[in-house]
Amino acid sequence: MSDVNLTYLQLLSSDPIPIGIGHINPPKISDRMRIGEGLWMQYASYMSLTVDSYYSALLPDKYDAFLALPYEERMEVKLFDLVSENVDVLQTYVQAFCFYFVEDVVYKLKEKRFEILRKYKNEETGETESQIIGVIDREIFDDVLHILMQISNINNERTVSEELSKQKDPVVIQMQRRRDKAKAKRTRGKNLDKQDPKYDIGNIISVVCAYHPSINFTNVGQLTIPQLYDNFQRILIDRNYQIMALNASVWGTEGSDFKEDSYLKNLNEEK
Repeated sequence: MSDVNLTYLQLLSSDPIPIGIGHINPPKISDRMRIGEGLWMQYASYMSLTVDSYYSALLPDKYDAFLALPYEERMEVKLFDLVSENVDVLQTYVQAFCFYFVEDVVYKLKEKRFEILRKYKNEETGETESQIIGVIDREIFDDVLHILMQISNINNERTVSEELSKQKDPVVIQMQRRRDKAKAKRTRGKNLDKQDPKYDIGNIISVVCAYHPSINFTNVGQLTIPQLYDNFQRILIDRNYQIMALNASVWGTEGSDFKEDSYLKNLNEEK
């Protein structure tokens, strides 16, 4: 499998991205609208799951038993181990993977793995058949989720909540757990994009269409999710640059933070 950290060029691509086991189709604004915000947010939450958040959300009755395990045993548990025991959760992941992958994705209960299938026409029989070109198993499941989060502009850090599993002090564990539960209760059911109204995706689309010289409401749907957010950030940078450049032309640059090449800032370096 290729590097799990996508390059800036890959993130801005409109074409399918090869990742070794298949090809990821960067979701467009129109794709998100097509499946609806409810399903999009469900996919986003499943991409962001960790061992700890899985126990908190789906296995709360077993969470204490998990935390009581020796440190080494807790570290051996992977998200895939939990997911593979829940048929409903597996089905959601299959649907999500089919949404993102160019190829078809199925889950094989016996083999305990997701299989990526490429369809082709058998020249001898003339029938359409499927060929396995890659698998998502226990070893790379988290890596695939990390890639899908990047291409969806989901900025939740999947490793943060897993730190809870690495704490050996039971007092620290319980304190962190209470904080996580309180936070989950406050944010339950809320659209991740709407935590700050300014960064609601609808508002971002409106800003990009209003200030971009060629993107408008008739063609914005063809942008991928990363392309939309990149244009939004570039617009903010440009407007700030114009203000600072005007001030510099009047008052000079001494003592100011103005830099002539600040508009060349690499946005991907901050991620």
